[in-house]
Amino acid sequence: MANCSGASPLLNVAIDPCTGIADGKSEAFTIYPNPATDHLNTTGSALKATVSIAIYNHTGQLVYESGNVVNGDDVKVDVSSLKTGIYAVRVTTAEEVLSKIFVKK
Repeated sequence: MANCSGASPLLNVAIDPCTGIADGKSEAFTIYPNPATDHLNTTGSALKATVSIAIYNHTGQLVYESGNVVNGDDVKVDVSSLKTGIYAVRVTTAEEVLSKIFVKK
């Protein structure tokens, strides 16, 4: 754009500090430690029923699936083989689907 002249239009950008939408069910399960290195622990009331646990990478590719976990109080997932990055954990029960984000070191 060597022959470009004139003023550029002013662009206003609004930044929203929110990082997500609160759904009121954030305590249905928790994950720790976050960031994780070898294992990721999941616990909470959502795990009191039969659930399946899935982990997705940043592109949405399924990288782990537990199958059905029956009435597990705490579920330990081996994440040692996952590459460093950001992942989503999805817990599916008969009534709902819940998810959380974690970082793999």
